[in-house]
Amino acid sequence: MNVMGLAPPPPFLATPGTPAVPWSRWLRHFENFLLASGANELPPARRQALLLHCLGPEGQRIFDALPQPTPSPPAAAAADEAGKSSKPNKPDPYNADLLTLIRHFAARCNVRVQRQRFRERRELSGEPAAHFALALRELLTSCNFAAQANENMCDQLVAGVTCPRLRERLLLEGDTLTFERAVEIAQLREQAARESEAFANPVRRVTSQAPRGWKSTRRNGRESRRSDSR
Repeated sequence: MNVMGLAPPPPFLATPGTPAVPWSRWLRHFENFLLASGANELPPARRQALLLHCLGPEGQRIFDALPQPTPSPPAAAAADEAGKSSKPNKPDPYNADLLTLIRHFAARCNVRVQRQRFRERRELSGEPAAHFALALRELLTSCNFAAQANENMCDQLVAGVTCPRLRERLLLEGDTLTFERAVEIAQLREQAARESEAFANPVRRVTSQAPRGWKSTRRNGRESRRSDSR
């Protein structure tokens, strides 16, 4: 399925189990898809159908089992009164279903578990610093660190790098080290390591080959040459 030539994000929950992508990130991808494809201009019922379709089979099964919101008594009374005086406003099914999904999936996110995953993240073998930093940023979105977000990312990057020399270099920055500065230092070190490979390779020595038939002999500490052919 595609809208205006753009494919939607992968299903949020195609099969039972843990979603591959956190709900907040998946929802952001879905909303970007609606905006980029122009589907945000579709009627609410069409957007509702797109949302439920993109949830995936298991996601739709969970949604069908969730209690549907009912209007509160004051809201219902106001709606009845509005219906008597003027044309009643139709409820937005997309917003209603989206709110139901947010309440369910956002509430299932255990902050302590997400923080533990964040603390356990280490730089993988051969992983570029930019990729490691991006992974930390993604894990951070579910940790609810608030104002301490940058400090926690910086601490985890220092603790998670595999190179002891890089860690020592980062620690030399002291309390002034920021996450952005730590990533910059790590990338500069990677660049220097790549450039130094040219000096690490053995130098190829070019030797001239003596003409065929000539031999080198040493007499009295002096080198002389003679020809085999006489």
